[in-house]
Amino acid sequence: MRNTANNNMDNKTYITIEFFGMHGVIADAERIQMPITDKTTVADTIEYIIKKYPGITIDKGSSVIAVNHEIVTSLKVLRANDIVSLFPHIGGG
Repeated sequence: MRNTANNNMDNKTYITIEFFGMHGVIADAERIQMPITDKTTVADTIEYIIKKYPGITIDKGSSVIAVNHEIVTSLKVLRANDIVSLFPHIGGG
């Protein structure tokens, strides 16, 4: 069973990152928590994911990222309790 825990007993501010498709398989989790500051952006979140899960590839030009169900750019500044949803690139022919 995949880890879905959201334990944040310290006093840091967190966002939740949701994984879909192969990203969730690679991370072995449906969601994780990430500590943020008042200047953390979606781009920072992407860097965090790539460092934490080297097997996850994120194509900044074609991956879809949403914050609180709204598609955003990598410049979006995040706030406490935001939910960042990361959708892997879907290819077709």
